[in-house]
Amino acid sequence: MTFRRHAVIFLFILLSLLFLGCKKAECQSNNQCTKQYYTGTCVENKCVFDKNPTYWCGEALCAGKQGNYLEKFCSNNTCITAIPSDKVKLASLVNEQTLAGDKFKITTDFNQPFNTRKDTFTTTLALEQQTPGNTEHTITRIELTGTTKERRTITLAEKDINKPLWGEGTDQTTRIILNIPTSDSDGEFIGIMLKIYYTYVQTTGTQKQSKTNVLQDAYPSLKFVWARPDKPYPCPPTCDQEGPGMQGTCNPTTGFCDYESIPNTCGNTICEPTENKCSCAQDCGPCSGTIGVYSIKGCTADNKCIVTTKQSITPTPQTIFDDRPLGPFHLQNNYHYNNPFNVKTDTFDITSTLYQAQEKTTGVKIETIRLLDGSQQIAELPVNKDLPQISSTINEQLHIPPQAQPETDRNLIVAVWYQYTNNGVTQKGNFQKTIGKVTLLSPE
Repeated sequence: MTFRRHAVIFLFILLSLLFLGCKKAECQSNNQCTKQYYTGTCVENKCVFDKNPTYWCGEALCAGKQGNYLEKFCSNNTCITAIPSDKVKLASLVNEQTLAGDKFKITTDFNQPFNTRKDTFTTTLALEQQTPGNTEHTITRIELTGTTKERRTITLAEKDINKPLWGEGTDQTTRIILNIPTSDSDGEFIGIMLKIYYTYVQTTGTQKQSKTNVLQDAYPSLKFVWARPDKPYPCPPTCDQEGPGMQGTCNPTTGFCDYESIPNTCGNTICEPTENKCSCAQDCGPCSGTIGVYSIKGCTADNKCIVTTKQSITPTPQTIFDDRPLGPFHLQNNYHYNNPFNVKTDTFDITSTLYQAQEKTTGVKIETIRLLDGSQQIAELPVNKDLPQISSTINEQLHIPPQAQPETDRNLIVAVWYQYTNNGVTQKGNFQKTIGKVTLLSPE
């Protein structure tokens, strides 16, 4: 009996060892331990699973899809719905347009798919080339629309703003929050249209006129894909994206930051009475750069932005002789001026000499001298001086008033009004002499 019992025990031990030796290991590396929503680790040929913090907020599972693009994730121990980052691509589109002689570049940046709870539609408008006479460009409003599959046009965003484009080479960037009027969790639009409204001042001669225009940037081939999580996101840690002159507060209803201008603060996009281009270029625009051919902007020691003539510019003195027979008498005129002509320091000098006169012609008088550009009067000088005899001469200096633009090209004409007496009868007349192109400089 004892032998049998020992044999049975030995056989049992032998079979157990054989069984243990033949049992297959559960894993040999971590990548063999997979389980949805968990992170697997191979420990002594066994898989050990821990909750993946991406999908677990504490003890609560935060996972699953919502619609076509959204998935649930755990962020800062809060369950949120978002588009996976590896499925998001940044779309950047550039378009150039010319309107009223000015050339603009429109750049738009947005994510695809677009998360309406997190993303913004960013547009940058640059003034690449500026037509002389068009100034004070200011963006006033931005609208974004899209077309549904049913061919309905939907307003996706609209925003009133006040952002100036101070001159050629400047730009402004605006971030737009989209509000899609539907209860759907995702969808797509075609026929996206961006409209940028702006104002500017158009100067013709000495006349200024306020104008309004709109740039329309269409994306006919773009399929704009969007998704909206069921709940707003938590407020961001700070609301300082718009700069130091803007007060940002988080809107808990939307999860986005709302911004308001801080009064009397540089950087609030408003050029206030206490600011100028030298004290706050961010709000009032830069005081630098060349204007035309001969002028340049710069700041004075007391922070005043002025336009001055380049130091390297040397004006060229011009003299035009005008031999003017006028029937009963004959004038010889000389016109002296600088080109370019500085309206602050230069004068248009006119010398008129009575060269000949008939015996019965007396009382020759120069009444008025005017400078014209076409039918537009540039300057006027009442003279009312007599040329009583042959070789009598008058010398006059005509001052040109400051022009609306720092540098203006004019096609000048000298117009002279006169009177004389012939055979006892007083008569009047006028004549004109074309001077040609003269650049008028109006420094400050």
